[in-house]
Amino acid sequence: MALRINDEAPNFTAETTQGTIKFHDWIGNGWVILFSHPKDFTPICTTELGYMAGLQPEFEKRDCKVLGISVDGVKDHEAWSKDIESSQGHAVSYPLIADPELKIVRLYDMLPADAGDTSEGRTAADNATARSVFLIGPDKKIKASLTYPMSTGRNFDEILRLLDSCQLTAEKQVATPVNWKQGEPVVILPSISDEDAKAKYPEGWDAPLIDSILAGHPDLVSQPSYEQRRHKRSYFVQDAGCVTGIVRQLRDAGTAARVVFSHDRLLDILPPNAGKAAAMRYIANRFGLPSTHVFAAGDSGNDIDMLTDCENAILVANHAREVASLAQRPNVYRARRGNASGALEGILAHHRARTVRTREAGRIPA
Repeated sequence: MALRINDEAPNFTAETTQGTIKFHDWIGNGWVILFSHPKDFTPICTTELGYMAGLQPEFEKRDCKVLGISVDGVKDHEAWSKDIESSQGHAVSYPLIADPELKIVRLYDMLPADAGDTSEGRTAADNATARSVFLIGPDKKIKASLTYPMSTGRNFDEILRLLDSCQLTAEKQVATPVNWKQGEPVVILPSISDEDAKAKYPEGWDAPLIDSILAGHPDLVSQPSYEQRRHKRSYFVQDAGCVTGIVRQLRDAGTAARVVFSHDRLLDILPPNAGKAAAMRYIANRFGLPSTHVFAAGDSGNDIDMLTDCENAILVANHAREVASLAQRPNVYRARRGNASGALEGILAHHRARTVRTREAGRIPA
């Protein structure tokens, strides 16, 4: 019976180029790539095992062991490994299983049912179905499997990509789209409700979707590429009156976003929970700073959330008109100076005010 995804990988004891292993014990709590090849001393297999030897450090970074297997004996593996190193430039440092009685390759359905029970007299052609790959997880279950014809060498970069996807999707409730590579956007599983998805992935964000929704808008001009970020889209606004309509357009498209208008002509679109206030809270928590030790100075609309949230906010003198009303807030000091001088003025003013409040509360002597 063929092995399927989520079946437990059959356990076995085998002789390898690095001694005897008990497969499940050898896996431990990590991942493993078990891959077979038709025959030692054959050209395609030589290129495969050499390439995998060069790629092995990448698998190790991902807590994934590499294990090769064929029907050849240990001595043949050892002799062939020297040829691989000299011809391919990489030494095979992962173990190779010797399976001359075909027990393991049959256990993993790598050979036809009528393959017999010995490797004696067998050729690579007899093992034409044995160019197989099994990706096995820490739970000892099969996560993926591939079988290639004897005439086609495998793409081990794709197998590494497959490992990245399986590890990510085992941890998160996501799926990876076509040609996905590590670090690229993923898809939240449709089985997760919108409410759960927003709670679980509050930073979920699709910048290209924002581009497509706003493409061709008559009052928007995209800012230069160096102003764009993975989690930010920035535009020049021709008519300030269009901002409300843009907010409505994004909402009608079902896209959660934070729209920030500043300096009468700049528009930033961010994930709903992104912004300077969130960044400020992150830094404070990261370094264990109490709110009394955090100061924020700003001058425009993209500072509003930060100035509203910060206990010691400073509105510098050269501020834009869209933030003028913040000067009425009790936590905001309106500086007489602009830029960095205004920020320093505000820090001193907040410090003096706190000292006065503390003295009046009787906690320090006059």
